[in-house]
Amino acid sequence: MHLDRPFTGQGLTPERRSLRREEVFSSLDRALRIAGERGARFVLVAGDLFEARHVRERTLARLAEALDATGLPVLIAPGNHDALVAGSPYLVRPWPRNVHVFGPDPTPLRLDNVTIWGAGLVSGRDRRERLQGFQAPRDGTRHLFLLHGSASGGGEATTRRVAPFSPADVRDARLSYLALGHLHRFLVLSRRDGDVVGAYPGPPESISFSMANANHGVLWGTMGATGAVQLELIAVGHRRHRSLVLDVTAATDPDAVADLILQRVPADEAARDLYRITLVGRAPAEAADRQEIERALLDRFFAVRIRSLAR
Repeated sequence: MHLDRPFTGQGLTPERRSLRREEVFSSLDRALRIAGERGARFVLVAGDLFEARHVRERTLARLAEALDATGLPVLIAPGNHDALVAGSPYLVRPWPRNVHVFGPDPTPLRLDNVTIWGAGLVSGRDRRERLQGFQAPRDGTRHLFLLHGSASGGGEATTRRVAPFSPADVRDARLSYLALGHLHRFLVLSRRDGDVVGAYPGPPESISFSMANANHGVLWGTMGATGAVQLELIAVGHRRHRSLVLDVTAATDPDAVADLILQRVPADEAARDLYRITLVGRAPAEAADRQEIERALLDRFFAVRIRSLAR
């Protein structure tokens, strides 16, 4: 969720930045309400629930109140942005009884006929391989694992990888499901026979252009008698980050560029979402004046950032 993360560099006024923070909380409330209405047995949070460098005490208190109100077990495996560092809010403040925060080593928690394992990160660059050598015991329960980690081959830069794991690690772990965080988009991991073995939901609310045009939300999961998992991605966010590349070769001035943009972007999306528009092609320098174009679009867009590669 990245609660209290500042929404900077997105062309937002202070009032709209404050609104965005409220919307992040609203998305969390929506997700928890869905869990309760659908009769969930527990809620899994795979890290980055808040931004430790910026989180305020009132935010933590509001978060604790929301989690407590669910009445459901809430299991958290801290990620690289809310890692179990010295002074972590997970370690120094009280949390509701229904909230369980996993420590750095894989540890089980049994809920009826399901055993949930989890391991939290201890720094923003924690690269310890939590799944390497792990194997769930055959004890008659279904085993799930909650982790904020990087799947190999996921296209992520090496410097940003945390708690990495390989397909072989997942195969050998003998898990019914691997609940994952860290990737900012929805991605399903499947076995060779096509059965779901794990998934990243992406953040419930879009928070940066790193997830532009990506699907993300919260996952509703059900497990059948054989252990097969079915997933449904549910959108709970208020706004999306969108990226658009636009050829402005034919434009002669900023107003003409603005008209081209308005022709391409649906009015409801412009008013609701956050846009990053990259101008390409050959156009006069004055036509691709970023600030003039943004001013021309100000009344139509909730937030828009123009990048000019046109020449």
